Order: sequence, then C-alpha cells, then structure tokens
Amino acid sequence: MEWRYFLLKKRIEGFSVSSGALQDFSRSLRTLVEKKKSYCVYFVNIKLLCKAAEHEDSSAALHNADMLIPGSRWLAWRLRQGQVANALKISREHLTDILLEALPWNMVCFYGEDNRQLRALTERYPEITAIRPNAKSLSADTILNAGGFSLVLVCLPDTEQLRWMNAMKGKVKACMLGLGDGNSQWF
Repeated sequence: MEWRYFLLKKRIEGFSVSSGALQDFSRSLRTLVEKKKSYCVYFVNIKLLCKAAEHEDSSAALHNADMLIPGSRWLAWRLRQGQVANALKISREHLTDILLEALPWNMVCFYGEDNRQLRALTERYPEITAIRPNAKSLSADTILNAGGFSLVLVCLPDTEQLRWMNAMKGKVKACMLGLGDGNSQWF
C-alpha cells in the first residue's frame, strides 16, 4: 500500500475521486514522482466522468488511474455532499506551479500537441523540455524513458489523453499528470 497524504476517496459517477488540500495533492504527487514508476493521474470534472462512463476505453483509463483530482467546483461540492469535508477544487495551474518549484526541471517534461495548455506552460517554463507526438520517430515511451524524466505533464485533448496515458501506463517510467489541452470546460 502506498502512502498518500490525507487524501480521501469518494465514488462519484462510479469513479473513485480523491480529495484533500492543494498541499496534500502536491505531497502525494511528489511521492509518486520520487518512486520513478509508471503512474497515471488525471484532473477530472463531472462532464469528463459522465463522458467516460459512456465509453469503455475512457472508463477503463479512469478506473486504472492512480489518482483522480477534482478539477471543478461542482465536483468538489459533490464530494463534500458525501461527507468528505476537505474536498476542494484543485487548480491545475497552482498544482503545476507547486510541483515545478519543488522538482529539478531536468526531471520534468511536457508532452503534447501544440495547444493552448502546452504553449502556456512552455512560455512560463522555457527551460523544461517539451516533447510533441511524432509518428515517424521512436515511440513516445522510448523517448520519455531515455530522457530520464520522473514527471511527464501531458497536454492532450481529454479523451485522447485518457487513452494515451492508459496505453503508456507500465511503459513510461514516470508519473504522468494529465493536464488536458486547455480548451476544456472546467465548471
């Protein structure tokens, strides 16, 4: 059993969503990053949970996840309704900033298509390696493992991100944190 700092779980729409304070998620993620094993962590909202419940591959990805982070106020409210007192909406931007301040930047990379989320991250942190999918070169897991990264921040459209990260679990020896493409509705 792995240690997770003060993170409680509650089933919402059939998926186990974690809850806690921003610092608790940060400590839990740093623990996963330090292990240099393959982990999948997603930010979720109710729209994504409902969409995933309708599609078998997306549903499997969320069920195989190591951690589901509440990324909307409504989802945090649903967690609090289930007697999870410390349930809060966790901001992708704040959690990413905390993680990047705590980790050496050579341990981190951004992976994704050229979208709003990836552009914002590479502008804010130009020293961190950004890797884009390329069908003609080596496989993504080979490139990411050769780089020796411990944290891979994935910036792909939500459903594509779910399938890609689930397919890479066990292949990429890093904690993969799905940030989405920055175009999602996170209400």
